[in-house]
Amino acid sequence: MKTKTICFALLFFLLTACGMNINTDQDKVTAVAAEIADFELPTGYSPEFTASFDVYTLVSYTPGKGSCHLYLVQSQNAADTEKLLRAMKNIIPGEYDPEAGMTVIETRPILVRGEQTTLILSEGVNGDGETCRQAVVAFKGNGGPALLVYSSPVAASNLETVEALIASIH
Repeated sequence: MKTKTICFALLFFLLTACGMNINTDQDKVTAVAAEIADFELPTGYSPEFTASFDVYTLVSYTPGKGSCHLYLVQSQNAADTEKLLRAMKNIIPGEYDPEAGMTVIETRPILVRGEQTTLILSEGVNGDGETCRQAVVAFKGNGGPALLVYSSPVAASNLETVEALIASIH
């Protein structure tokens, strides 16, 4: 846990030094998230931080304990939509992504805001040696192309929670 705290502090310092704007104020995180999409947080999750750099915005939520995280990422560059969709179409079940350390276990079509997209479910081992499941879905955010990334330990993973979260995006 001490290592995580030190790594987060170092990452925070480096990103700030590189011109990334990071804010941990809960009201600010909520306001920035609304610029991406309106949605219903899973029970127990609260705002963690928001970060912005160039045309990208990131919002992070956490249940406060464990390895669960919920991220929303948005680009203000409309050209990123095509890049994002092209990259997602190339992901197939069983494929291993060495950069993310994840193996895609399933892809399925899903509707977000009335538009067809793909839900990608992956599994891998996090830095704590814990096997985690991750759900990723691209959608049209309020200000440009967006991604939702939901990660949790396999033991705490609940696809119904993920589906309810995605269905709540409006």
